[in-house]
Amino acid sequence: MEDALSHDFRINTAFIRSNTSKAIATIEIDFDNGAGYQSISLNTEEI
Repeated sequence: MEDALSHDFRINTAFIRSNTSKAIATIEIDFDNGAGYQSISLNTEEI
């Protein structure tokens, strides 16, 4: 049985905008789950 409170996240690079010429490979997100900021790779699923 899956946890009803778990979610999968996919960050698509098509939705990332930047004002720098540097490539963005990861972003950090705080899901407010007590784990603090977590590095998320773009175009990969995080569970």
